[in-house]
Amino acid sequence: DADVANTQAEKTVADEHAQNSPAGGWKRMEILEASDDESDSEQKAAAPLVAQQVLEQQEEEPFLEIQLEASKSGIEAAKNKANSLFAEGKLEECVKWFSKALWLVQSGQATGIPQELPSILHANRAFAYIKLQKWSDAELDASAALVLNAKNTKAKYRRALARHALGQAEAALEDAEEVLKELPESQTASASRKEASDLCQRIIQSLEQQTHAP
Repeated sequence: DADVANTQAEKTVADEHAQNSPAGGWKRMEILEASDDESDSEQKAAAPLVAQQVLEQQEEEPFLEIQLEASKSGIEAAKNKANSLFAEGKLEECVKWFSKALWLVQSGQATGIPQELPSILHANRAFAYIKLQKWSDAELDASAALVLNAKNTKAKYRRALARHALGQAEAALEDAEEVLKELPESQTASASRKEASDLCQRIIQSLEQQTHAP
């Protein structure tokens, strides 16, 4: 399946965020997430339920200017269009196309769609949200992608990035470590393994900073 950009771009986004973040931890205001006084474990436990609620949303049809065929080919066409917009840097437009395709699936307008396809849509929209630094939206989308397809390793990597930015270090580290376990020991996956390993190290460093903070 065509995917949206590569993991090197994802690493660049995470690195830029790290450079712009204050020392001593990653805690920041969280929108649509648990409150600051809740632990990582409580946030993690709530994630599947929140993601399921995202999947079940059947609001009024969004973005009426975007007309899609309510079929697998129509959803695929929307995915390809959104990926092209992403490559052009038109992130807000990209999100609209992913959202319209997902609405067609979630509302039941498009039927017979394999779960892997909306999982890809959620994972790709999560990456667009990461580029927009909409970390809470990215975390929710990545979680929804994993509800649909637990083997979506890119979604898990993107959720780790989002959780890291949201200050959910322990949950982010668990995701990143699982990504390392899931990636094959092969030459073709070596770059992805390095990026996942680097992310693990950055998260561990942030945990150490939080431990030693006064």
